Amino acid sequence: MCDIMDPTPKVRLAYFHICFAWFIVSTVQGQARINDSRAIEGFLKNYQNQASKLFYNYKENSWNYQFGPTSQNKKLMDASKETWDKFLAEGLINSSRYDTSVMSERDQRIFKLLLDIDFAAQKNEVKLKRIYELLEKMKSESSKVKTGTEPPSNGP
Repeated sequence: MCDIMDPTPKVRLAYFHICFAWFIVSTVQGQARINDSRAIEGFLKNYQNQASKLFYNYKENSWNYQFGPTSQNKKLMDASKETWDKFLAEGLINSSRYDTSVMSERDQRIFKLLLDIDFAAQKNEVKLKRIYELLEKMKSESSKVKTGTEPPSNGP
């Protein structure tokens, strides 16, 4: 990502700062959530397997494989699956769009954590874009200095 071999000390120092900022943005935020992300990954794999199995069983008119044969359980299962499927498909931050009342407390906590992580990832993406923009600007300025096409200064 960074070309440290540039001959001008100012450019080398600036590259170092950009590389260091990129390192901080990409690792500190990610490492702070590494245990949560592993738990979520496992949960989502389990959820998707379970949801598809339950959906298949429901289509085969045997949804009571997992739940007792009551209309209330069937409604809860359908509503919870619909909420998760919408979230997984859209990946939106606005939790008010989703009905979490049908989820267990554990599922609600994971759902909220996923929303927080998604929001943090979007904020990080903006920061990284800005860092890359600065890096490109510095590279172009550096190449202007090397080729001698730098615009004339107004000062003495």
